[in-house]
Amino acid sequence: VRAPQVVMQWYRGDWIRGQNLWRRWMRAYNEPRPGGQALKPVLSACCATVLGFTGMTEEKQYEYLDRYLEEKMPLDRWWIDAGWFPVPEGAPWWNYGTWTPDPVRFPNGLKPVMDYAHAKGLQTVLWFCTETVRPGTWLEQNHPQWLIPQLEYGQRSLLNLANPEAHQWAVEHINRCIDGYGVDVYRHDNEIGALPLWRSQDKEDRQGMTEIQYVTNFLSLYDEILRRHPKMLIDNCCAGGRRNDVATLRRSVPLWRSDVWGAPTPMQSMTYGLAMWIPYFG
Repeated sequence: VRAPQVVMQWYRGDWIRGQNLWRRWMRAYNEPRPGGQALKPVLSACCATVLGFTGMTEEKQYEYLDRYLEEKMPLDRWWIDAGWFPVPEGAPWWNYGTWTPDPVRFPNGLKPVMDYAHAKGLQTVLWFCTETVRPGTWLEQNHPQWLIPQLEYGQRSLLNLANPEAHQWAVEHINRCIDGYGVDVYRHDNEIGALPLWRSQDKEDRQGMTEIQYVTNFLSLYDEILRRHPKMLIDNCCAGGRRNDVATLRRSVPLWRSDVWGAPTPMQSMTYGLAMWIPYFG
């Protein structure tokens, strides 16, 4: 049985000194170190916000990457976000649950795009929303026994990582994608508040058991990715910069701090608030 990881830290002086001690401790002993190297500031670029998630194609990836570099943007990473998977005509872009490239927009898969970015000296970022499953997708059609439906919405389900078979599928499939496409940063998103769904799986006198096993396997998924890819960085998104518990922050960083983006006042507020606790984000 895995219990939540809790840290208590003592300090003398004012509270700002306490925050600085916390930040130093986080930097020294907790932040991920891909390949044994300390994290550094990086600049990433993506074309999804311009084209829309379903407007991305293999050719557009090359076009926009080249234009960034033509403008002398000192990029470190090329970022492929949501929408690279199949989206049927008329369906919304959030058609999560089939984690293979769209054969129409990416007829050659994602590896040529990743190879192109690598040839330009860039790392690659690839987005997954592994835990969320929409109707009609591969997971929903082939493994409904692995899912917990979100009844109040009726349009999405949770991949139950507490199920050993679902957990093992996630481990193997994600690692196959990382190896097969050439991914440097694995981006893990999730848009479902899972607590009511976990509780729905447990009897009254066993409340919490699904949650414990789910969280254990979620962290195990990260650990296995990092074991197989020691230089890998995991970006833990979770609907915009959430799930920032100590155990998760020891394995990943929130590169995308919020789905509220592009407005100066909330961005400055988030920088102020997050920087008190998480030295590396954004």
